[in-house]
Amino acid sequence: MKNKLMALLGLCVCFISVYGPNIPSTGFAYAPEMPEELKKLRNMK
Repeated sequence: MKNKLMALLGLCVCFISVYGPNIPSTGFAYAPEMPEELKKLRNMK
């Protein structure tokens, strides 16, 4: 169950990082800290 949750969370992060810039509110909110979040997700695996 936890693996599915982590996979879903990772998918959401990837989705936001790819499509966020096309959506002004999410792009503005998430773009600056996305690389750090991706590093954290990679380190958790």
